[in-house]
Amino acid sequence: MRCPKCNQPEHDGACLRFFVHGKPITQGSGDAIVITDRRRSKRRCGCVGQYVPDRRKELYTWRRKIASVARDQLGGRVLSKDWQGPYEVALVFYLRRGKTVKRFEPDVAPDLDKLQRAVLDALAGVIWNNDGQVTRIVADKEYGQHEGVAIEVSPRICEPLFKATT
Repeated sequence: MRCPKCNQPEHDGACLRFFVHGKPITQGSGDAIVITDRRRSKRRCGCVGQYVPDRRKELYTWRRKIASVARDQLGGRVLSKDWQGPYEVALVFYLRRGKTVKRFEPDVAPDLDKLQRAVLDALAGVIWNNDGQVTRIVADKEYGQHEGVAIEVSPRICEPLFKATT
């Protein structure tokens, strides 16, 4: 049976909730290293810019771990086949507080948007076909005893909460 509002297979708004243990890894950032050795330089200024990828192996492992936990929670089902509509996602990233850190909130690196990017891409093909289907994200980062991310995914309701007035 199909939902009369969105013409998708009928959904009950059921959520998928799970926790992935491990140090959250960012996606989409890199470091630029400037080499000032004139002998190696191909530019007149004596500087050579070199791009160094940011922790690719750790990112790959982190994304595989997220996908694996999601598959286990789904029990073999693939949501991307059942539901083709929009999704909403809630993420809480738990980071370890350094021994000398006094601040209450982790208002320093890693960037929240880059943490989100790794999770959304990891769930592509498991929960959704493309992370472009995610139309609402609520995300936090906090200090916690155990590092990881709490993830909640649900189909987006058919009616928007706020309608634009014209």
